[in-house]
Amino acid sequence: MKKGLIVALLVALLVALTFGGTLAWLTDETGPVVNTFQVGNISIKLTELNWDQNENKIYPGAEISKEPVVTIEADSEDCYVFMQCTNSIPDGIAEFDFSSSWKLIDAANGIYVYTTDGINPAIIEKSENDTTLDALFTKMTIDENVTRTQIRSLTNPKITVQAYAQQSANNSYEAIEADAISWLINN
Repeated sequence: MKKGLIVALLVALLVALTFGGTLAWLTDETGPVVNTFQVGNISIKLTELNWDQNENKIYPGAEISKEPVVTIEADSEDCYVFMQCTNSIPDGIAEFDFSSSWKLIDAANGIYVYTTDGINPAIIEKSENDTTLDALFTKMTIDENVTRTQIRSLTNPKITVQAYAQQSANNSYEAIEADAISWLINN
C-alpha cells in the first residue's frame, strides 16, 4: 500500500509539473506603455509703441501718440486675444482713435476683443513666428476747448491697458469671453 501511495503521489507530481510547465509556456507579458504629454502654452507681450512719458503732456488740442500692441509669441496655441483700457481722464476731455480691428464687448469696463473684420472675434493661429496685432488705438486727442481749470482738476491722469489671451480649442467663444472679462476686471 505504501508503494501504491508513493506511485500515486509521483504520478500526481508528474501531472502537476506537466500542466504547470504547459501553462507557463502559454503565458505572455508586455512592457509598460508610457504616454508623455506636452503642455500647451500661450505667451503674450503688451508693448507701447512711440510712448515717452516726458513728452506726452496734456494741454488743449494735444495729440498724444499712444499705441498699445499685443504680440503673441511664437509657438503659442491658437487663441483669442482681449484688451482692456481703463481711463481716469473724464469723458469729454480726451478722445481715442480706436482701431477697427478691436471690437468693444464690455463698454462699462473698456474691454475689447481682436477681430479681423471688425465684427467677429478672430482666432490667432499658432505660428513659428511672433504675431503682432494692430494697436488698440494710435493716439489720444485732448479736446481743444478744455479749460485750464479742467486740466488742473485732473489728479493723477492715467490710462491703463492690459491684455489677456486664452486658447480657442475645446472652448466656446462665449465661455472664453466670460473668462476674459472676469480676469481683466479682477486683475
